[in-house]
Amino acid sequence: MEKKIFLAMILTVALASYLTIYWLLEPRRVRVEAERMRALAAQKGKALYLTHCANCHGETGGPQKRVRAINSKKYLEAMDDALLYKIIERGIPRTGMVALGDKEGGPLNPE
Repeated sequence: MEKKIFLAMILTVALASYLTIYWLLEPRRVRVEAERMRALAAQKGKALYLTHCANCHGETGGPQKRVRAINSKKYLEAMDDALLYKIIERGIPRTGMVALGDKEGGPLNPE
């Protein structure tokens, strides 16, 4: 019986140690994974931007003829992300900004 209690105690201490180490390392793992996902999304986004947007907005999003700069810090801080998604999805009538969302007949899905 004492052997079973001793073994249970050893396993409990081992499990507690493992969980403590996991708990200490988890925030770093989450940060690294989030950064990797952000980089992957940026890579995919760049290809989509170059395909669908660069013709009018230029490769860097800077000011173009009759097209406002979309890469300025001031513009990006003033625009809500939800509004940007809506503009990309639905376009802006009578401006040349076509709807790119698949619900509006465009090539892009919400992802």
